[in-house]
Amino acid sequence: MSMMPFVYGWLVLAGVVAGMALYRLMVGIHEDETLHLAESEASLLAQQSMAGKKIGKLDHWGKLLTWVMVLYGLVLLGFYLHGMWIEGAKIHT
Repeated sequence: MSMMPFVYGWLVLAGVVAGMALYRLMVGIHEDETLHLAESEASLLAQQSMAGKKIGKLDHWGKLLTWVMVLYGLVLLGFYLHGMWIEGAKIHT
């Protein structure tokens, strides 16, 4: 059985993780890191809070998908190495 469909799936997952990382970077660049506490800055506080929540969600999903990608890659590697071991153990005549 060919492993290529599974490798393509892993590549798609890696692309999604890389895309999320780039999107997280773009959102983080525009984030205002100044702490706004004054009443006159209430609108800035709301924007800052929304940006923080958005970045928090992106970080959560980014970490989760990164772990899924790594574990999926390790399982693929294990299947590949097992297949190579079985092929090497066969007696060729």
